[in-house]
Amino acid sequence: MTRPTALSLALAAILLSMTGFLACSGGPDTNGRPLEVDREDLGEVGPIDDLNGINQGTSIRRMTLGELDKSVTVAAGPAADGSPIFWQALAGLPLSALDNRAYGPVLGKPDFISLTSEDPSPSPLYVKFVQDLSRDVCTQMVFADATRPPNQAKVLWPHAPVDSPATESQIDENLGYLLLRFLGLEGDEASGRVTRLRTLYSVAKTDAEKANPQTAQHAAWGIVCIALFEDPAFHLH
Repeated sequence: MTRPTALSLALAAILLSMTGFLACSGGPDTNGRPLEVDREDLGEVGPIDDLNGINQGTSIRRMTLGELDKSVTVAAGPAADGSPIFWQALAGLPLSALDNRAYGPVLGKPDFISLTSEDPSPSPLYVKFVQDLSRDVCTQMVFADATRPPNQAKVLWPHAPVDSPATESQIDENLGYLLLRFLGLEGDEASGRVTRLRTLYSVAKTDAEKANPQTAQHAAWGIVCIALFEDPAFHLH
């Protein structure tokens, strides 16, 4: 999947903008005289890796770890027993992996003793942890939906059955719902992503059917869930 790469490239875009600023800042030379700098207008820089829906200015930042923790819980919805879903530091323990007692310090979460602020710049390390987060949370979401009572609304597939064949329109409706839930996108903004996610869903379902046809649709929606959590639009603003 290429989405994590896009998230990493956002950092490169910021570094490039800083390089351009330093090259054109016109600092003094060794004699204290202003340096003469040649400037050439090369036009606007295009978007990186199709980051649709994200402001392409130089102030791109990711969510803080606190914002990420809360956003994941909102997007994931409750478990079957009503408890919140979050990235667990250890299975079965009520401790978020983004807590300062877990991975928080590694990612630069402030402890207000040695560190008082968090750098919200995208980084390869953040991308790596997002990959781990998405797999853990989406596994919990699939299990939660699969074990909910029949009269309880599903979070990942409310508009598409998983125990019987789903129609193309049901799949598209569910994808549209997930794009709105995870990324806040709908209508024309979401149409291109629906097409790509439908392809991802179909490929994932075909692969999963080789292992267990009974749970293939569960697995396919889990893969879509991972793709949405790893989408740059979920993290950058």
